[in-house]
Amino acid sequence: MTDLKAIRVVPGQKISHDYWGDTVTTFSYRDLIERKIESVGIPAKQNDLLIVDVDVPGKSHKHDGRPWWTHFTKTHGIPDTYTVQSPSGGLHFYFRLPNYVNKTTFAPPARLAQGVDLKYNGWVGAPPTPGYEVLKGNVSTIIE
Repeated sequence: MTDLKAIRVVPGQKISHDYWGDTVTTFSYRDLIERKIESVGIPAKQNDLLIVDVDVPGKSHKHDGRPWWTHFTKTHGIPDTYTVQSPSGGLHFYFRLPNYVNKTTFAPPARLAQGVDLKYNGWVGAPPTPGYEVLKGNVSTIIE
């Protein structure tokens, strides 16, 4: 099974003492799950990932990014990848950066559209954190 670098997250909060700006202490995602750590996050940059965060309207977000993302993926033929649903109902689509991308200078925009954000310099909550559920695939099925 493919493994990812992961961080520990304070239960019930979007805070990690393992992620402080440029200082990131990572652990094996598989190991944190096996050790039954309740709340974990996946740092994007440290895993060479670009994570698309698609919001749904509700208490946490006012914009619905799903129509834009659905249109974008169909128009550009973007295949399915590992997908996680967040507690707010939003979706995290994981993409691996191709080897030819210069990761030192790579600086994607923070937002593609209203309700559609890109995570590269940051992290997202991940299963087994309460409220995060795998909808499609597993970490081995992350595509470029």
